[in-house]
Amino acid sequence: MSFLKNLGLLGILALTHFTARAQRVNPEPIEGWAALESRTAKNDTVSQALDESGLVIAFYSATVTKKGTLKDLLLVDEGPLNAGSTEILTRMLKNIRWNPGTLKGKVSTQTFLFSFAIERKSKKALAADSSFKQKVAEYVALLKQHGDTLENGTPKLIDSVDGVPNPYRQTQLARYPGNDDGFIQHVQNTFTYPPRCLEANISGDVVLQFRVNPYGLVSHIEIKSESKACPEFGVESVRVLRISDRWIPAVWQNSYIQSFRELPIRMDIN
Repeated sequence: MSFLKNLGLLGILALTHFTARAQRVNPEPIEGWAALESRTAKNDTVSQALDESGLVIAFYSATVTKKGTLKDLLLVDEGPLNAGSTEILTRMLKNIRWNPGTLKGKVSTQTFLFSFAIERKSKKALAADSSFKQKVAEYVALLKQHGDTLENGTPKLIDSVDGVPNPYRQTQLARYPGNDDGFIQHVQNTFTYPPRCLEANISGDVVLQFRVNPYGLVSHIEIKSESKACPEFGVESVRVLRISDRWIPAVWQNSYIQSFRELPIRMDIN
C-alpha cells in the first residue's frame, strides 16, 4: 500500500472564503435510479460494454425545473471503456420524468452534477484486476531483490527493473468525474465547515488515502495527516468523500482495476 500511495496526487483543493452551503436535495428520476439503471443495462450496446469492463459510467450537469422538466443536459465526463454506451445513457436520461429537487425544504429549479453508472460482475474485469495485482507483486519482489527501495522500505518509482516494466507506469489513474473541478463542486455542495473552527477562524487541511475498486466505489478511507487545531475538519472530509459519486476507476491494459489514491483538501478561512 505504501507503494501505491505515492502515485497520482490529485492536487490540493483550496476553497478560499469558504461559507457553509444550504442543504439541498437533488432531483431524481420518478422511477428511481435503480429501475432506470436496470432498464438501461438491457440495451445491447450497454450490456456488451458491461460484459467487457464491468462498468459503464457517465457524469452530467443538468437543470431540472420546479415542474420536473429536464433542461440543458450536458455530458461532463465519461468512462474510457464505455464503448459507445454514453449515447444510450444520455438518450435514456432525456426520455424520463423527473422529481424536482428542494432547497431549504422548498421545491426549486436546480442545476446539479450527477453520475449515471451501471455495474455488472464481469469475469474479464475480475481476471484483469487479479492479473494486475500479480504483476505488481512480481515487480515489487524484483525491486526488493535489487535493493531499489527508499529509506522507509518503499519501492522506488522507476520505469523498469531487469526489463520488467513498472505496471503503474502503464496505468491510467482513478479520477473523480470532472476531475478536480467536479470534486470541488461536490465539496461545495456537501461540506459543512466545523462550527467551532469556523467561529475561531481556523483553516483546515487534511490528506486522505482511500481505495477505488474496479466499479468506482470508494472504501478504506484513512486520514494520513490533518490540522491539529481542527480535527473535526478531517472527520467531515471523510464523510464528504464517502458520499461522493462513483469515481472512474484506474485503467490497465484496457480493463478497470482496483487502486489507491491520496487526496489533499485545504480550506482557508479569511
